[in-house]
Amino acid sequence: MAGFVHKIAPPRCPDLKVGVLACRTPHRPNPVGLSLARIVRIDMESGEVILAGLDVVDGTPCLDLKPYLPAFESVPSASMPSWVQTSYEEPLMHVEWSAVALQLLEELLGPDTPDGEAKLALKPFASFEDLRCALQDTLALDIRSPLQKKRHPNPVDAKQKNAKSGGDLLEPFFVGDLWFHELHVIYSLSPVYDPTSAASASVRIEKVEPRSAEADMCTTASSDKQDAVTQ
Repeated sequence: MAGFVHKIAPPRCPDLKVGVLACRTPHRPNPVGLSLARIVRIDMESGEVILAGLDVVDGTPCLDLKPYLPAFESVPSASMPSWVQTSYEEPLMHVEWSAVALQLLEELLGPDTPDGEAKLALKPFASFEDLRCALQDTLALDIRSPLQKKRHPNPVDAKQKNAKSGGDLLEPFFVGDLWFHELHVIYSLSPVYDPTSAASASVRIEKVEPRSAEADMCTTASSDKQDAVTQ
């Protein structure tokens, strides 16, 4: 398939390359649904994997298998590849909102018309709080690509500098954006000194705006320009 990337670096394991169908990367050749399943047995002769417990309609094709992730499922007896465990143990970053970003989110998802409808729908989230927490949980993972991490690495001496500054946040070393639900989210990463946390950076959500086709087309160009300026 022309232009199809067969192997990718998992977001929290940048030194490892795995098959695109062996992990949960969104860079896939086709859209798929997810269902937790148990591997009953593997028939090497027939080339079949026998599964049980899938939450799917009978006859639904199984396109690929992804590893079990303890952060999202709860099966105490499940096992996983070592690289998945390494990714799971990577410390999460603290996420905070700027006053402007939080106000914009409330305006976009709160009642705005005479009939009480919001500018943007919450569905499939049950509440404003659920959406906000899901966005924070996503950004806490450090979703930068390996190339972005290489161009904008976390400052190795951030803790020393920050200790001298009294523990305040330092200037951002990376500014990026994320498409989430129907939102275009602008966020920044700053080095932060926190003796109780293993994470070396903090996330700040700077701005949220409605997603638009025009913004989609401009994202790559804007990101490339930013990389050229901040190198």
